[in-house]
Amino acid sequence: MKDSSQKIVLISNSFGSLYNFRYELICALLKEYQVTLFTPMEEADYEKYDELKEKGCQLIETPFQRRGKNPLSEIALYRRYLRLLKEAGPALVLTYTIKPNVYAGMACRKLKIPYMSNVTGLGTAFQKNGPLQWMAVWLYRKGLKKAVRVFLQNQSSLDVLAAKNVLHGNEVLMAGSGINLEKFVCFPYEEQYAKSFYYIARIMKEKGAEEFLEVVSRMKKRYPDVQFHVIGFCEDAYEERIRQMEADGLLTYHGWQDHMQPFFQKAGCVIQPSHHEGMSNVCLEAAASGRPLIVSDIPGCREAVEDGKNGYLFPVTDTEVLYQKVEQFYLLPVEEKEAMGKYGREKMCREFDRKKVVERYLTEIADVLNRHL
Repeated sequence: MKDSSQKIVLISNSFGSLYNFRYELICALLKEYQVTLFTPMEEADYEKYDELKEKGCQLIETPFQRRGKNPLSEIALYRRYLRLLKEAGPALVLTYTIKPNVYAGMACRKLKIPYMSNVTGLGTAFQKNGPLQWMAVWLYRKGLKKAVRVFLQNQSSLDVLAAKNVLHGNEVLMAGSGINLEKFVCFPYEEQYAKSFYYIARIMKEKGAEEFLEVVSRMKKRYPDVQFHVIGFCEDAYEERIRQMEADGLLTYHGWQDHMQPFFQKAGCVIQPSHHEGMSNVCLEAAASGRPLIVSDIPGCREAVEDGKNGYLFPVTDTEVLYQKVEQFYLLPVEEKEAMGKYGREKMCREFDRKKVVERYLTEIADVLNRHL
């Protein structure tokens, strides 16, 4: 039995994100510490949790509305974290995503529990000035005020929060959650798939759905043999449009997929036209699989691409330039596409190996615990 003083709690708005992107970290922590997850659960999550449970991981379900803005619900969430953390008595807390960062951070601050916050992206609130941004900044200041570390996934997010006086010299820049290079292997680049483009994201305006779908229509008119595939949850506003485009033979919609490797194997190129990202795991996974990328030139996407070497960058929301880049890639010889994919794999090995990311986390965690115990 491990000593209770070595208990670590991870708090997130989604078990799926913890499992997909923090699994290796959780397993590494379980070798040294007691680990408990505070997170909402969906039906499909329980089977995955069983893997972690067998290793000794504990779970406390903490459901909440990820996009809810009801003040009473927000206060209730803060009080729930306060009660659960007081009962758990952890030596350290790691929080992920905005609501856990804010409300669990405030609870840790009140209870004088050391905590580390992970800012995986700034979201729409920081896209333009206004009341929403003011409120987001105010909440971040409250939540991150006493964090012993604030992990950020790109330099832009760090610069924005520093300029807003949210950070206090406790920031650490990380390569996102990294990429598991053993899980996402480099597939041979096959000529039969060289003209297949994949869009992998929640189908919504903020993920560049408008720009992508416009490019699909234009490319199919000019190059009938080009293939477009869409993977991800579809927002209500796009359901009818996606169904109609599929019926018209413009694209193939695969819905949500848990296992992406078979799709990366059949991709010629992956398009990520997002308006904002923390660090795009789709980009990292696709590049690790040896697939070129066409992505928005924004923080969280551009880090995965060296323009012209393993893909192309285009100005965010610029449909015309996106079309030009897709057409340019379509017309490339297969050998050049293959070379781009290989370069992307090499880049992931150099810069985004998840093993190195986990090692950095473990070092920071050990340092904090040594200082506070």
